[in-house]
Amino acid sequence: MLTESKIQLSNSIALNVKYSNSTKPAVLFLHFSGGTLNMWDGILPIFSKEYRIIAPDFRGHGKSAKPPTGYHIDDLANDLYLLLQALDVKTCHVVGSSMGAEVGLSLAASHPDMVKSIVCEGALYNEFGDYGIFNGIAEGITAEKNRQREKLLERRMPEHPSLTEFLAEAKIPIEWMGILNEHFLTYLKSTAEENGDGFITSHYRNHVRMEYMEKY
Repeated sequence: MLTESKIQLSNSIALNVKYSNSTKPAVLFLHFSGGTLNMWDGILPIFSKEYRIIAPDFRGHGKSAKPPTGYHIDDLANDLYLLLQALDVKTCHVVGSSMGAEVGLSLAASHPDMVKSIVCEGALYNEFGDYGIFNGIAEGITAEKNRQREKLLERRMPEHPSLTEFLAEAKIPIEWMGILNEHFLTYLKSTAEENGDGFITSHYRNHVRMEYMEKY
């Protein structure tokens, strides 16, 4: 049986986690940047038949804590290490998508005895530099980071008066691709968050994106 709850880590970060308790081999599912644990909803019931499930929202995502700092890949990996300790998981397989794969690799590098295998989907070697999205001389990389930082500072989070209107906009690209289903709809709902003014906006805040970009 899958349970979803917030787990307080020893570093004071609270992670929202969907998990099961069993003696089966454990699989840690890690979502992409800007995503939530609900991206895995369509497959978790299938895997839960043979595996123990651990699927967290990273810090800064979904229902997990969103502190002002701490978004280096290694910070996120350390959260996972502490989460596995809290759940008394000694070893696990890792399945990661994009940033989730990068964090999984960091976890495997720092705790190789804990990770039995890892599946990496869409992971980057670097955001900037060798084999990265932007490759160039140091001055060019600095200039590109500054350009993206300014772009993020100017970015306004979309605000909607209701969840219905938020979903209507969020569904447009999914419907265009013809892949909207019950799992996508649940996922899209999980990316909505009420701001302090009573409007519905994205859970993925600018400060999270900015620090991740600057430090990776």
